[in-house]
Order: sequence, then structure tokens, then C-alpha cells
Amino acid sequence: MTTARRRTRPRSWFTIALICCTIVLTNPASAMDWKLFKDSEDGAFDMSDFLMTKGGFMPAPIIITEPAVGTGLGLAAVFYHGNLIGRQNPNNPEQQLPPSMTVATGGYTSNGTWFAGGGHVGHWKQDSIRYVGFVGLMNLNIDFYAGQLPLAFNIDGGFLLQQIKFRLGKSKFFVGGKWIYFDSTSTFKGFEDLLPPDWPNGDVLTGFKSRNSGLGMVGYYDGRDNIFTPNIGQEADLELTRYDESIGGDFDYWYAHAQVLSFHKLHEQFFLGLRLEGVAVDGDVPFYGYPFVQLRGVPAMRYQDERILNLEVEGRWQFWKRWSLVGFVGKGLTDGDIRRFDYDDNIVTYGGGFRYLIARKFNMHVGIDVARGPEETAWYLQMGHAWAR
Repeated sequence: MTTARRRTRPRSWFTIALICCTIVLTNPASAMDWKLFKDSEDGAFDMSDFLMTKGGFMPAPIIITEPAVGTGLGLAAVFYHGNLIGRQNPNNPEQQLPPSMTVATGGYTSNGTWFAGGGHVGHWKQDSIRYVGFVGLMNLNIDFYAGQLPLAFNIDGGFLLQQIKFRLGKSKFFVGGKWIYFDSTSTFKGFEDLLPPDWPNGDVLTGFKSRNSGLGMVGYYDGRDNIFTPNIGQEADLELTRYDESIGGDFDYWYAHAQVLSFHKLHEQFFLGLRLEGVAVDGDVPFYGYPFVQLRGVPAMRYQDERILNLEVEGRWQFWKRWSLVGFVGKGLTDGDIRRFDYDDNIVTYGGGFRYLIARKFNMHVGIDVARGPEETAWYLQMGHAWAR
């Protein structure tokens, strides 16, 4: 069993202080109107007016705590476009029109992993069209698990994502398509000295170049009251993607993904969220293309298989003014568990955290979660809901 790496839980004020410091560093003090950070209703610290007045610019610090890559720092410059507040969504009376966002981001972690990229999330024509485009570079150091045996590898490359969805009439349903492309070089570490000099395919382990290109169909439903921290409503998405040599890749396989999120207001101060996610692949799948259990407290790519189920429940209690407590529990199932209905598997996570309503007019909460998985204890900085992607 892997030795658990314990992390000290910081105070939730740390999140707010870090955001404030970033804003001060990126905005000259002479140009700063501090009244923008005081809410007109309750007098508390709030960033709604700052976002609206400054054209929607928000420097967002990234504290990387993913156990698979170690701790690290990054920064995301987020630009919100258009009139951000007060526009009711004509297709969903319970929801304001979501703002479009342009993002530039980068970061570095303690194990040498780095990433940089930028993209745009568009809500066009009164939210009748939704677009996501992103391009980035990455150099990732992570473990690939062959059963219980961890194999360290590096994957260095660039990726491109294009996705567009069209609303069906005035309904809450969307249909669309996506294209994803990934060009990379993978290197398994520690094998160079183990291979004989005349090994014919040594480069497969020490420098495997590959391209992965897929075209997919997307179905989507959005009945949430808010895109940042939903209180009520449902969100569901269904995706079927074909990766194929005929569209520029080196692999031929199918990828299917389905997820349902359900949010409920049980009391004036208590909210419940439910998450069910399933992922499956079939065909000639690259080792990094297999789905994996995605739960707080579980390192990325720790539990991979051809089919994965993620189940999670989260409760949020707004106990005082803008402050909330959250608690969550999750369960991950891999292919063998699903086929054998072996629900005694130990991929169970649980934890809790704090939230602060940092932008009331956006219903945007920030905070910190601490999660315990089968082998790890980890903490996560959250902006918006933990399930937001």
C-alpha cells in the first residue's frame, strides 16, 4: 500500500486573502476603488461589483494540490464578457444568462509538471449557442498503475479542444459536436538501464510518440439555477466520441461518457447535490486514454479500467451569513467491480470543507476541501462548485 501523504488544512480565510493579494498585485493601488469590494446589502467583502466595473477581469490564483502531480502554483486570468448581471435567460426563467469567458492560464508543480494554455467559453445568441475552445501545452509527470504496480512516466505534448452545442428551440436541451486532438511523446522512467543494448523496441518505453484525434457527438441538458454554485436544478451530458486514424490519430477506439448532476434545496440553509458519472472505452486505446476514478481524495489515473462509475453526494449548510460548511462522500467502481457487482471494493472517499460567498450577484462560492481516499489525504482549493468543469 502506498504511504499516505498528509497535508495540513489551511484556514478558509487563506483562499480569500490569496485572491485579494492577486488583485492588488495586478491592479495599481492608485487605480483601485476599494468600495467595489464592499457589498451594498450586507457590507461584507464581495467581488461582484469589481467584476462588473472592471469589465469582468478576475485574476484567479491556482493552488494545485492534486496528489498525482504534487503541490504547485498557477494563475488564471479570467475575462468575463458583456453585461454580466441582471439578464434573465429567456430559455430558463430560473437562470440568469451565463457570461462568456476568456481564460489564459499556467502553472507548475513540485514534481516538475507544468502546463500553459488559453481558451474561450462562449454563450452566444441569448445562450442559444454554447462554445468551448481551448489550446494548451503540458509536460506531465505522473504514475501509470499496472494493477498495484506504479510506473512513473512523463507525457509531453500539446492539445486542442473545439466544442459547440445548439439549443433545441426554447428548451433546456442542447445537441452538438466536438473535436479533440492530442500530440504527445510518452516516456516511461527507470527502464533505460533495464533494457539490453540490442533491445529492438526500446524507444517504445523511452520515447513513444503518438497522436490522438477524435470527433464526437454531444447531448446536454442544463436546468440549473446558476452555473457557478447551483442550488437547485439538474445538469446532464452524454458524449460519444470516435478516435480514428482517418482523422489524424494513431488509435482506433470509442469513448462514451454520461453524467447526471442533481441539486436540491432541502431547507432555507441546506442544499444537497448528487452526482452519477459513467465512462467507457472500447478498441485500441492508448494507455493514457483509459478512464479513471475521479473523486476528491483519489489521485488522477490511480484506478483505471475500460469502464468506470463515479458516485458522489455533497451537502452544504449555510450556517452564518456568507459562510457554509460542506461534507461529501464518494464511491468509485472499476470494470471488474461493475461486472461482478463487487460493491465491497475500497474505493471510497469522504471529507469536508468551507465555503465563502465571494460574489453574491454571481452566487460564486470559494473555499477549501479536505478529502480522505483509500491511500491519500489531500486538500483542494475550490472556486465555484467542486463538480463544475
